[in-house]
Order: sequence, then structure tokens, then C-alpha cells
Amino acid sequence: ENFMTDEDGNPVSVGVWIDDKLSHWKSMISEEFGVSLAAVQRAVKDFAVEVNTRVNSLDPGQGLPDFDLSSAKAQSALKWLQENFVITVADKAADRFVIVCKKWYLSQMRERLSDAGFKQVDETEEEMVDRVLAIVEP
Repeated sequence: ENFMTDEDGNPVSVGVWIDDKLSHWKSMISEEFGVSLAAVQRAVKDFAVEVNTRVNSLDPGQGLPDFDLSSAKAQSALKWLQENFVITVADKAADRFVIVCKKWYLSQMRERLSDAGFKQVDETEEEMVDRVLAIVEP
């Protein structure tokens, strides 16, 4: 079985490690989506068990199996990911990507934009670009 290490350096299964790393998100997901905490905990546990099973079934010399991203199942999963999550760079580590709940991300963006002195305008994107270019390239 493949192992990760917990915060104390003890070996734990990949599934246990994932469940632990997602623990602080469980209550936030429950509150944000109006789903019972028990249901979120079950979903995370099921996910962690599935990942653990798949990781342990990999042949260390073979790497990851090929995925057919054009399959209906893959397209459906990608659509779901795009509808519910945002992939962005980490705030203080631009070389690392993070996957964030889209609802939370949008709420944070609204909050930051309203607090940072930004002003809403009625220009189209093309008009804004033309205006900026006129300033930069007179």
C-alpha cells in the first residue's frame, strides 16, 4: 500500500491523508451548499477511499493510465468541474495551482473588488481596451 505522512511524520494511507487535508473544508462546503455535514463527510470519505484504491492499484513502473478525455464520462466530469470550481494560482506561490469552490471564489472577488476602490463601468471590453491603448500609445 502507498503511504503519505501526516503532520507528525507518521505514515498514513493516501485515503486517510486526503480525508485529513479536506477536513477543514467539510463544514464550509456544508454551509455554502446547504448540505448536511454528515453527507459531506460521507462524500469526502468515499472520495478518499476511491483515490486510495486507485493509487494502490497503480503499477509503480507504469505511471498513470491513459485517459480518454473525449469520452462522454470524461466530458461530463470536466463540465461539472468547470461549473463548480475555479483553477487558479496560489496567492503567494504563483508556481502552484489550487482548485477552489466557484461560489466561494466569486464571493471573495466581489468582496475584494468592492473594498479596493474599484469602480464599475458601462464600457464594453473593446471600449476599455481602446481607451487604455489611447493612454499607453498616444
